[in-house]
Amino acid sequence: MVNASMKSWIAPISLGLLLIAAVLGTLWISGRIALPGLGKRVVAVQGEAPTTSGQKAEGEKVFLTVKPLKAYDRVTAEMLMEPGSFRFRTLPASYFPPQEGEPPVLVGLDAVVGRVLRRDKEPNRAFTEADFFPLGTREGVVAGVPSDRRALVLNAAEVPGLHSLRRDDQLDVLTTDKDGKLKVLAEEARVVAPVEAREIAGSGGKIVEEATLAVTPQEVETVMGAIARGEKLFAVARSGQPEESSAVYPTPKPPAPEKPKPKPTPTPPQVLVESIVGNQREVIRFLDQEKWEKEGTAKFEGETRLESPARGGN
Repeated sequence: MVNASMKSWIAPISLGLLLIAAVLGTLWISGRIALPGLGKRVVAVQGEAPTTSGQKAEGEKVFLTVKPLKAYDRVTAEMLMEPGSFRFRTLPASYFPPQEGEPPVLVGLDAVVGRVLRRDKEPNRAFTEADFFPLGTREGVVAGVPSDRRALVLNAAEVPGLHSLRRDDQLDVLTTDKDGKLKVLAEEARVVAPVEAREIAGSGGKIVEEATLAVTPQEVETVMGAIARGEKLFAVARSGQPEESSAVYPTPKPPAPEKPKPKPTPTPPQVLVESIVGNQREVIRFLDQEKWEKEGTAKFEGETRLESPARGGN
């Protein structure tokens, strides 16, 4: 049995131990001290170049993933700890000798903590520089948007073809005009985030499926304009094979030029003489041969032949 006198000093000791543990934990998390079995927690500093297996001395550790990690997340030390413990999953750097044609493995906790993942990582995998975006990249979907592109979010239910696409797939966004002619709205767009379902805020549980594409600023205006006009959009996937393709969409053929109209036959100059005999009226035509031979046919190009109101003569 614990008497009252013992209780009087146990409580302050327990409180003191908790305070010491809290202080030590804070100092370790900030990277200021090392703890037995844990070492010193390294806090990543932007701008520091990571170290690879070919640059560290024997005995350095390569840190492995312990659970699936998602693209666009920023790696923390806690992500690399065994579940329910403060232990890291590591292997000696000597297990990963440099291989020709393969990127070197990153060595040390400071080489991976604070970096933003370019792709998903499975458990028990080491890291290479190819797994990460450049230093200074922001975490989240915006990490996957190139500096010269913009992120365009589309409702997958309204754009056939989006559901079958994966991250980094390339596609074109097409529509047709009122005459059924094909129009390319965005070309060589890239899937930053494939179709995901999310709940619309304040909708009472309504779900929407969306995909995020990387397109040029001009294509953002083109696609949004088509949506505003109520045009139907289509996502057309491009080939995933490494060979370059020269295939292009057919362009509408221009209308055939009109055939030139035949020039009218030049009419020779004529002299009209009206003859009235009794109640008979007649117009008689005579060729002005002298004028015809003097001025030639060029002057009379385009003239039309006059028809006699009655019967004509030569």
